[in-house]
Amino acid sequence: MTPSKSTSSTETERVRGASHSSVEWQFGVGLAIVLAVVVVAVLLLINGSSQIRVPNVTSLQQSAATSDLEAAHLGVRVVNLNHSPASAPPLGTVMLQLPAAGTEVPRGTVVQINVYGGIFTVPNVTGMSVADAESALNEANFNYRIIPSTAITGVSGVIGQSPGAGSTAPAGTVVSLFTN
Repeated sequence: MTPSKSTSSTETERVRGASHSSVEWQFGVGLAIVLAVVVVAVLLLINGSSQIRVPNVTSLQQSAATSDLEAAHLGVRVVNLNHSPASAPPLGTVMLQLPAAGTEVPRGTVVQINVYGGIFTVPNVTGMSVADAESALNEANFNYRIIPSTAITGVSGVIGQSPGAGSTAPAGTVVSLFTN
């Protein structure tokens, strides 16, 4: 009878070994499935997040529209509308946006907002030639006037400006250029 106990003990160890091997195999398959799901999810997130739906910023103030577009990972280009519509909205109101709200665009796309009398940042034109300063101010939606000065000799071009660089002002504001 002792041999049967020995056989029974050996069989038990074989079953345990087979069972242990089966658990390792099931764990490996389960881990592979989980990793495959994670990889697919990451790829979907990466590819799916490259398209952005343009938010509706029409009728918002320029600052709110700019914030909304930047929060959506889009760029902003402001175009000033100098003409007065039949019923003038408050200054700084977005009248039109391109591309239109709801359009799917790649992340980083620049959205043009047309603003009625918008607020803009005055560029730094001190040190530029008069022609370059005029161009920079026109592009930034400002007017300018040239004020010749003979206070500083040996320097040509724009030696000062008012309002100063970095300040904000409504579109069409006259920036005084002090020149030599």
